[in-house]
Amino acid sequence: DHIDGLHDPLEYLRQLQSHLRSEINTGSSLEFYVVVEKILSGDETLPGDWPVAGTTGYDFLSSVNTLFVNQDGIETIKSVYRRRLNIRSSYDDIVYEKKKQIIAQLFPGDIEALGLQLVELALHDRDTNIPQADLMEAIIEVISCLPVYRTYIRDFEVSPRDQLYLRHAIKEAYRRNPRLDSSSLDFLDHVLLLNFPSDLPQERKKIWLRFVMRCQQFTGAIMAKSLEDTTFYTYTPLLSLNDVGEDPGASGFSMESFHTHNKEVMAHWPHTLNTTSTHDTKRGEDVRARLNVLSELPEEWEIHLNRWFRMNRSAKTPIDGQRSPDSNTEVLLYQTMLGSWPFMETEVTEFRERLKSYMIKAVREGKTVSDWAAPNQDYEQALLLFIDHLFQSRRFLDDFLPFQKKIAHYGVFNSLSQTLLKITSPGVPDFYQGTELWDLSMVDPDNRRPVDYIQRRKALDNIITCETQGSSNLVGKLLDSRHNGAIKLYVIYKTLGTRLVYKRLFQEGDYLPIQTTGPRSINVCAFARRLQDTWAIALAPRMLTSVIREDEFPLGEQVWKDSKLSLPEGSPPYWSHILTGEVFEATDKSNDLLLGDVFDTAPLALLLGHI
Repeated sequence: DHIDGLHDPLEYLRQLQSHLRSEINTGSSLEFYVVVEKILSGDETLPGDWPVAGTTGYDFLSSVNTLFVNQDGIETIKSVYRRRLNIRSSYDDIVYEKKKQIIAQLFPGDIEALGLQLVELALHDRDTNIPQADLMEAIIEVISCLPVYRTYIRDFEVSPRDQLYLRHAIKEAYRRNPRLDSSSLDFLDHVLLLNFPSDLPQERKKIWLRFVMRCQQFTGAIMAKSLEDTTFYTYTPLLSLNDVGEDPGASGFSMESFHTHNKEVMAHWPHTLNTTSTHDTKRGEDVRARLNVLSELPEEWEIHLNRWFRMNRSAKTPIDGQRSPDSNTEVLLYQTMLGSWPFMETEVTEFRERLKSYMIKAVREGKTVSDWAAPNQDYEQALLLFIDHLFQSRRFLDDFLPFQKKIAHYGVFNSLSQTLLKITSPGVPDFYQGTELWDLSMVDPDNRRPVDYIQRRKALDNIITCETQGSSNLVGKLLDSRHNGAIKLYVIYKTLGTRLVYKRLFQEGDYLPIQTTGPRSINVCAFARRLQDTWAIALAPRMLTSVIREDEFPLGEQVWKDSKLSLPEGSPPYWSHILTGEVFEATDKSNDLLLGDVFDTAPLALLLGHI
């Protein structure tokens, strides 16, 4: 946990492996199974020399989540957000400013100490007297512009990866703050990249290196506090992208990027974790699955958002000449309600109180209108009154609830597809406590509430009993009662059961993206896992608002028309549907399967075949 906070992560991990081997006295050189909580930014990859099996899975969370975000729709949503709040700053601008804010609030002493060290280095090794204030400002600017959590310099060789990120940060610092003293930034550039003076003694080089390694320890914490614990609550166009490992400012997502990620994992980290919820995620996995639907309905979202702003304006409390809550908090509140609203009406009263607690935390984390260090009691009271108004206003609820129900309907199928992809993709599927059923939780402590395991055991026992008794169309019955989450549990139970029987197939098998053709080709993510003569194919529908109405299931030929799955060359002719028990035969000439047949009784599929 928090691997980036260590002085030398690689050395720590090496010592950990050595300690484990000595503890059980194996005499073996094999590595133990260790994964690290490492947040990867953008195209960043895990350092290849770390003796670990991979990460705790936030990179998979980002990859699979964005698979369900409509590329055109997210740009429209961002435009709606900027217009609604009159925002001109880009996402990168906001992150930059929040980093500087966090440094000033939480790390002033650390920056001052680093500045003093830099002064000593400049005087001793360059015979240059650069003011400490200028050096501290240079440090703040470079850290604020660093695009990743941290670099990993540990000796006199600076890797190409670290050179790239540091040069980007230094260039950005020049661009963002042209008034910055150039001599201070130039000197910091030389130190961070270990561009030593030609006559610098070895002992002095070690002092430079110690400064760099000390500086690296702070950048990860600053990124986490400014991004995850601040920006994610103040930049809120689409909350499903505001989660650990995500990039809310990204402009495009594609199925190809999902397949690329999985192929990279298979090649380099086949036993990394694949997660969709953790103790630190900002919202439950099924909340994100719901909110992604907004990217498919951006115009409809804008209509409702504008309508809600108008109808609820009078419920705001005037504070210091401003109506409270502010517009950004209002957008965050509406999305949270859309994503976390319970399926069962009996749970609404409890949800209301949970929502209040969450929103107080959200505004304090955002550090704009309130703060943990100095809570704005008047603002927070106004926010709580506003929430009470929303739950009591029949006018608002008559407009909100039908739209929420529509979002939740499509969100069900996003959730099921996400679950299937997590279990069948390269890596080890990870299940956070309670996510066996719908996970509509908010950030901690809400996602750390006690889990009703008795309810889950009963649901699983009922599934197994129905299956044993040969209950006809079990998937259909579970879909009809989908509000209780048993359909998700069924997908987990059947798919994990298949992994258990075919361990090597899913641990070692090739990863082969599969093409779909026809009018619904973009609405299915499909890939095969292959090991010798055994094959498995996962088919996960997505972007279904253009495929079915809100009262329909994505089933049958009428929905999928003549869209087809093009089977890979050399694949089996016969396939068993793990979720339904159906058997399909590929067409003789084209080696295709009709999606309408595959999705006839279940809205997703795991097919198994043998040559």
